[in-house]
Amino acid sequence: MKKQWIIAGALLSFLSFSASAEIGECEEGICSEVMERLQRSADYGSSEAMIIMAVAYANGEGVAVNTDRARVWMKEAIRFRNPQAYHVKSQWRRVGRIFDQNEERAEYWLSRAINVGYAPAMYERAIRNLQANIDIDASIELLQDAAEEGHPESMYTLARMYEEGALGEVYPFEAAALYMHLAVRNFRDSRERLREYTQTFEASDDAEVQAFARTLREYENMEVIVVRAMQGDSLDILANLSERLQSRYFRTPGTGTRLRRTSPCGQGGLPCNVVFDRDGADTPASTIGELLFGPSGSAPVSRF
Repeated sequence: MKKQWIIAGALLSFLSFSASAEIGECEEGICSEVMERLQRSADYGSSEAMIIMAVAYANGEGVAVNTDRARVWMKEAIRFRNPQAYHVKSQWRRVGRIFDQNEERAEYWLSRAINVGYAPAMYERAIRNLQANIDIDASIELLQDAAEEGHPESMYTLARMYEEGALGEVYPFEAAALYMHLAVRNFRDSRERLREYTQTFEASDDAEVQAFARTLREYENMEVIVVRAMQGDSLDILANLSERLQSRYFRTPGTGTRLRRTSPCGQGGLPCNVVFDRDGADTPASTIGELLFGPSGSAPVSRF
């Protein structure tokens, strides 16, 4: 009998191009200063800065919309083999943003991201296949691999499947274990679901089940310290990122040359003095918030 798969909710949040955590309005000069530092990091070989600049120019976040520059920075990030760039390029190709719409190329870039172990791409492929009811076993393996990498969406989806018997039978202990790890991150309703499992297992007469319940209770009772920036989470994170990238890539003064980058500076004996001419190069998407914080576009606010 062919299995029927029902995936609750629209779990394709990675295709949403308007997240809550965007740069938005900020004090005059601060955004431009942060973006200038990020752009300089990209010029000096940071693939992380490159993909952020690509998305920034595509969406007009912190800079004016410029599709040519978005395209150039995306190509550069891909040339530097940034896994996140593969994934965003796949999204852009799928919906025809910045580049022409091409489903085949979208799948190609998605596969590139998966092949280098990028968990969000594994999750996307798995959910698409499960919704289409194809390649079920391989999709479950992708979800499991992404969950092992700590990808919260994959962990939560897998927990719900264990919980609801989507794999042929119910796996309460496996589901509880996943909720246990998600609870300390305040992910969705994982803490409430963990509490229900804890109470159920505590009522068991089995000593091993009770021991497991005690472990769950420890996680449930773990204090979560909420950390929020007073102003603009995304901007604060971007500022910190730009400073980190500067310390990594700006090891020597720039020479003013217009040579094309060959590899990240500081690697293979190359000093950080190569500048790429963006303007002279031939030339719906994730927001910066999504690049920094994941598909939800919300800053991680809990630590333990």
